Amino acid sequence: MIYTVTLNPSLDYIVDVENLTVGAINRSTKEAIYPGGKGINVSIILSRLGAETTVIGFKAGFTGENLEHLVQKEGIKAQLLSVEKGFTRINVKVRGKEETAINGAGPEVAEKELADLTTRLEGLGKDDTLVLSGSAPKKAADALRRSCSEDGSPRHTLRYRCNGHASYKSAALSPLPRKTQSRRTRGNRR
Repeated sequence: MIYTVTLNPSLDYIVDVENLTVGAINRSTKEAIYPGGKGINVSIILSRLGAETTVIGFKAGFTGENLEHLVQKEGIKAQLLSVEKGFTRINVKVRGKEETAINGAGPEVAEKELADLTTRLEGLGKDDTLVLSGSAPKKAADALRRSCSEDGSPRHTLRYRCNGHASYKSAALSPLPRKTQSRRTRGNRR
């Protein structure tokens, strides 16, 4: 099974306008909402190519419930853990002559919620593939790394793919430094 982890998923709200005027009321000509986040994008592509995949991550509030629904509507299994504080972010993309984006911050993930995610990941088998991709919500990345390896020694080895780089790593949840990512992995999918 291929599992993708999206720590800070989103609803991507795409709005087309003919002529955006700042400071005025603008009317859209077209709009759509998609499930978003780099790991979710990977699962969508894998699913469309016929691979079985499961999305793992966090959801919060009514936007999180809608995100989970949209992922499942794509035919993808979702294992989104509920977060108490905040709501799943909404990323607004306004497309006109130029594209403007406003990306939400996302929920505040507590240590206990990160521990629940770590427990879930520890249940993966040796033949599973784990894809870690995208940004992390407030304070989550460092706390997640600490929870995976309290003393700096690895808990277990997973085969994983981080922003396109395949590897076997002992510290399974230590993503590659941002500067090693290609521009393609940080670009917009739509």
